[in-house]
Amino acid sequence: MTRPIRTMTLQTPVQVGPFAMTQLGVRTVDFGSTATIADADAPGDPDEVVVTGKGKHDSKRDWLSIGADQLNRCSAIIFDKPARQVRLSCL
Repeated sequence: MTRPIRTMTLQTPVQVGPFAMTQLGVRTVDFGSTATIADADAPGDPDEVVVTGKGKHDSKRDWLSIGADQLNRCSAIIFDKPARQVRLSCL
């Protein structure tokens, strides 16, 4: 199954532990319509982010996935469920 995504390039990298992410793959559809998402080639304000949506927020759908291309620098990944932490040892 293929998921539709677009690459979002960040002006300021997001730092998550040892990872500085400048680009993120953003899913563009699962629920609802993509009609209000502007085409990446369309001119727009580079300092503006527009988020549209309807319905209740579901925090179970908010998550970050770090790919194997980034995790291959890590010698250890520790899942501490009682503390609700993931610890990475990476170069």
